[in-house]
Amino acid sequence: MNNRIPDLLLIYICFTKANQTWFHAAHHLTKGKGFAGDHELLYGKIYQTLTEDLDALIERAIGLTDNEMCACPIVISDMTSRILKSFFSPADRTDQEIVEIAYDSLEGLLQNLENLHEKFELIGMLSLGLEDLLAGFASQYETYLYMLKQRLK
Repeated sequence: MNNRIPDLLLIYICFTKANQTWFHAAHHLTKGKGFAGDHELLYGKIYQTLTEDLDALIERAIGLTDNEMCACPIVISDMTSRILKSFFSPADRTDQEIVEIAYDSLEGLLQNLENLHEKFELIGMLSLGLEDLLAGFASQYETYLYMLKQRLK
């Protein structure tokens, strides 16, 4: 096994965790005329999906690498905290500002996912199962980007 794999997966795990944390906060902080829909059907749905994806991703990372650091809460919390500092907070923002930040955040996660896929392909470690898992994430995130884009109009 390539020794870069655990690091690549851990970085992506932390980007996913950062987005999950951010969207959970957006779920709590949403406001305005679209509150009910944004609260449950947009941010609530996205953070719940990211929570499930994070679980599947960590389990797959451990299975692929046999490296338990991929699930270490101390390592994940530290790296996630550093990533979150590069995000704009949803606190004290208008509903429009929150959706704009949400779009950019999720777009960044999708780009990160595409980079991970490309790196695994380049090093010849992209199994059919891993490709299916990552493609499923990408498909769902593209759907959420569509929803956020429509909300921005």
